[in-house]
Amino acid sequence: MEKILETIKSDKQIKKFSAYGFFKNLRFFEPYIILYLLDNGLNLLQIGLLYSIREITVNIFELPSGLLSDKYGNKKTLLVCFIFYIISFIFFGTGSNFMAYSVAMIFFGLGDAFRSGSHKAMIYNYLEFKNWFKYKTFVYGRTRSFSLLGSSISAIFSILLIFWIKKINFLFIISIIPYLIDFFLILSYPKHVDVRKKESLNFTLFFKSSYQSIIQLFNQKKVLFIVNSSAVFEAFFKSIKDYIQPILKLLLASITFYSFANFSSDEILKISLGLSYSIIFIFGSIASKNAHKLLYKQSITYWMNLLYIALTFSFILIAVFIHLKWYFGIIVFFVAMYIFQNLRRPFFVDLIGEFMQKEQRATVLSVENQLTSFYVIILAPIMGFLADSFGVWKMLIIMGFIGFMLIKWVKIKSNY
Repeated sequence: MEKILETIKSDKQIKKFSAYGFFKNLRFFEPYIILYLLDNGLNLLQIGLLYSIREITVNIFELPSGLLSDKYGNKKTLLVCFIFYIISFIFFGTGSNFMAYSVAMIFFGLGDAFRSGSHKAMIYNYLEFKNWFKYKTFVYGRTRSFSLLGSSISAIFSILLIFWIKKINFLFIISIIPYLIDFFLILSYPKHVDVRKKESLNFTLFFKSSYQSIIQLFNQKKVLFIVNSSAVFEAFFKSIKDYIQPILKLLLASITFYSFANFSSDEILKISLGLSYSIIFIFGSIASKNAHKLLYKQSITYWMNLLYIALTFSFILIAVFIHLKWYFGIIVFFVAMYIFQNLRRPFFVDLIGEFMQKEQRATVLSVENQLTSFYVIILAPIMGFLADSFGVWKMLIIMGFIGFMLIKWVKIKSNY
């Protein structure tokens, strides 16, 4: 067992898969994006609407991107997605109002839609080519850990960059560099990982086929339930994860002893956010890399259910710590949220793989992504409105209780 795992780790293409995730997550603006939007006059409701615009774009273009992927291959689809991301970064870096950021979010959503499932599909194809498919949890967890390592390093570099450049908008422009590296890295992938259909480009047949696949999926109640459970979890996480930025901004403004070493309160905030995100992603990387070890102790369904409860409970604890102005408690449970998400994601990929036929993979992952987007479209503006109206900590308490109310709806039965 250990020998084959070492062979997988040393494989050249597996290393490329890991490098892809590493460079993809070098988004130097990530610890500061909500602060950036707030500083440019937007409120939390408008920011929530921007996230909804992104997810609406993902939903609209998810299926067409699948059609293009089937016709032209996952490699070309991924190359196009990075072009969309780069355009998005340019709009973010040069824009100054809600309209410009809306355009940026549309291109970001296009990037997400064209990327969704494409890289995972190539990993699956490669594992089957090498007869390593049964090690998919190990491989996915490992490649995901490199993605999170990239996020952690990105957060540290963002501190240095923000002090060197001073303006957050330039972080978007600098983030173009690693995306260009990924563009050329994908070009180097071998042909046998890029499985594609040979049919002509036919929208009618594609949508008919997609409709039939989705209907078939809905008839598989176990698969549908697992997909829905994952989508609810991911939507809650995606909608709340970046609230650490306005939370720390409000909290640090009220704590005078943080002004030291001639740093202003704004500089302390940026340092704190960069370090916080770095810690979050380091622990997330460790969690993802070691997720498969938990399966030696309990079943996948046990861990997936426990992690959902832990996530929703974290919302309430973070809210309490905000009210108490306990800085370290807030950081600890934001870190915990990322750990829960990066443990649960490999479990979902593994569990759903047990029920999928090879030709269903892209459809199932696409439906899960679209369902997640649908929930984010609903949740993000509501959270923004509640945060603007009642405060972030009260919004988190409300979301925590809603999460608990949905437990029966997302709990996966142990006999799955």
